[in-house]
Amino acid sequence: MQPCASLIESYSSQNLYQIDCLKIFFLILQVTHFLQCGQMKSVESTLKNLQNYLTILAQRLENQQEQRIVLSSSPIVNFYWMHMDHLGMLVFLLTIIHAIQTGSLEKAQKLIDKALANLQKLKTKELDKQNRLPLMFHNSTFVTNKLHIMILENQIRCSIAMGNR
Repeated sequence: MQPCASLIESYSSQNLYQIDCLKIFFLILQVTHFLQCGQMKSVESTLKNLQNYLTILAQRLENQQEQRIVLSSSPIVNFYWMHMDHLGMLVFLLTIIHAIQTGSLEKAQKLIDKALANLQKLKTKELDKQNRLPLMFHNSTFVTNKLHIMILENQIRCSIAMGNR
């Protein structure tokens, strides 16, 4: 993973949104790798970096940079992995998984409740025809439903671990 990190850090583009999307994509890969390997200490710092990059990206998007997307012949320039709303939900999900695996079940339950509330807002936004996501995120409902299922799955895992049924 280190060679990829070096490549992403050295990548330059005029569109900061694209750079942040690549960094977030790589950090998500790192977090999931550490979670699968059971390296909880390594996950913490990477998860914090991921949350920081997501915050930076959200601030940039307040300026509507996402609306100024110019397609290029280079696939790396056209890298738009997920919509900001879905990235936020995915980071929520990874944070929930981390909390469950470290035994912070009450924290996980609070995060699950927050995530489910945010998911409901996102589903409402997707149904609102005036607030539709840009065309490049045409599979928005599908992604939202998958995230919802995964959060519910972790809610069940947390309930079982806490002894609730």
